[in-house]
Amino acid sequence: EIGAFVHLEELSFYDNMVRGPTPKTLHNIKSLKVLYLHKNQLQGDLNFMCDYNVKYVKADCGSSGGVTCSCCMECGFQVIPSVQDSLELEAEEGSGDAKNVNRFRRLKEIFVRYDVTPKELLEDTSTPQYQALEWMSYSDKSEPSVDDSNLVKKLIQRYALVVLYFATGGPDWENDLNFLSDTDECSWNRSIRGKVKGASDCKDGFVSVLSLKKNSLNGALPSELGVLASLTRVSFYDNNLKGGFPESLENLKSLDHAEFQKNEFEGSLDLLCGNHISTLLSDCGKKGGVECSCCFSCGFRQSLR
Repeated sequence: EIGAFVHLEELSFYDNMVRGPTPKTLHNIKSLKVLYLHKNQLQGDLNFMCDYNVKYVKADCGSSGGVTCSCCMECGFQVIPSVQDSLELEAEEGSGDAKNVNRFRRLKEIFVRYDVTPKELLEDTSTPQYQALEWMSYSDKSEPSVDDSNLVKKLIQRYALVVLYFATGGPDWENDLNFLSDTDECSWNRSIRGKVKGASDCKDGFVSVLSLKKNSLNGALPSELGVLASLTRVSFYDNNLKGGFPESLENLKSLDHAEFQKNEFEGSLDLLCGNHISTLLSDCGKKGGVECSCCFSCGFRQSLR
């Protein structure tokens, strides 16, 4: 019956007491991208999954287990797939530089595994993605305090905000808004003249409002912005941002209000027009270089509160 869940993208039974043959009905789940069956007592052939677009398959194959799998990413019990386990093991595996190197490697694996950032950007020391990974590995002193089911999402959210910071000249922002502090990223904000700027609102630990207006941001928006799926409002009004809009913005299905005007953006914002966004502001029309067929207002004429 497991094959009836045809919309699953990730399935994990890691570290249980599941036994018996691997269920053939798994091949019905065409959308599956991640499949973790290791550290159980399963037996049989899993090669029928190799013909599908599953990116990560882990099972008790090889000499350590009874599963046959030619496309498994890793075999046996030696892999530590749980992010929570990985982070806890760091304390046992060393301290200082050794601990940080372990964290760097594991965070990199997470960001690549979940299609947050291409591997090559995380290996290029000149990119904001590498800078963010380095900061989280060697400088960030925060301790995750969420359950295992949300830990990966929280790590990815923190990483995306750090990438945004470095990609837009964070060290030169007018106000650092508490970014890159050791507190939870929902506290990365400050009250300025009675208005909260930064990650100004969160729901269940995930940023829903991001206000970075008039804060001397300079650079281009990174594609990692698109993983902040809980965003309902975002403002980049009146900065020095340039370049195109990352296609990943289309993933922000909850976005209802967005301000991009008074920058130097180019390209099209129509990728947001299919998301039923109610208020979209940009430098479109005659005064700007942005194409936007669903923008509420164009140019610099709109006076924002």
